[in-house]
Amino acid sequence: SKKYIHIMMIMPEEQYKNLSKIKPEVIKLAKESGENIWVHIKTSEVDLWNYGLDSKFEFIDAIAASFPLYDKGFLGALRVASIHKNLVLNWLNVGRIRYVATYAIGGSLVRGTADETSDVDTFVIIDDTDVKRMSRVELLEKLRGKIVYEYVKEATALAGVKNILNVQVYLLTDFWQSVKDAHPVMFTFIRDGVPLYDRGAFMPW
Repeated sequence: SKKYIHIMMIMPEEQYKNLSKIKPEVIKLAKESGENIWVHIKTSEVDLWNYGLDSKFEFIDAIAASFPLYDKGFLGALRVASIHKNLVLNWLNVGRIRYVATYAIGGSLVRGTADETSDVDTFVIIDDTDVKRMSRVELLEKLRGKIVYEYVKEATALAGVKNILNVQVYLLTDFWQSVKDAHPVMFTFIRDGVPLYDRGAFMPW
C-alpha cells in the first residue's frame, strides 16, 4: 500500500568487483531504516550509459532530474547536459518536425570522472537536409546563437552547477562530410560519445 522510495546509487566502474560486498550492506541499511526503500546500484561507465546506447533516454532523464543526497559532481554535470538537451528539443522538435538528429555527451562525464568543476562536452547534430530558405552559414549562425549562447546560460542557471557546458553544433551534411574525410574529432565523438537523444543516426555511425 506504500510507495517505494527509489534511491539510485551510482558507483565507479572499478568498484564493480566489490559489488558482492557492498550490496548486502546496502540491503541491511535499507531494512534497518524501516522505510520502503528500493535501491538501484549502477556503474557510471557501463550500466548508466547503456541506457543511452539502448535508446532508453527516459531513464537517463529520470536520473538527471533526481534529487542529490550525495554527489561528487557526476549528477550535476549530467543534469546540466540533460536540461540543455530538453531546451534544444523543445525548440527544434515540434509536432512532426524533428530537426535534432543526435544530442550526445562525451569527455569526463562519459568516463565517469566528472566532478563539480569538470567541463561537460556535448555534441548537437541538426538535420539540415530539409532546410532550403537559408544558407548553411546563416543556419549555423542562428542555431549557435540560440543553442550555444542562450540555452547554455539558461541550462547552467537552472541546473545550479559550476560545470562549464561546451556545446558543439554540427549540420548533418557537414558532419557526414567530416566522417568521410576521416576527421579525428568526429571519430572520437562516435567512438566515445553516448546519445542522450537520437533519431537512429548515432548507433549506425
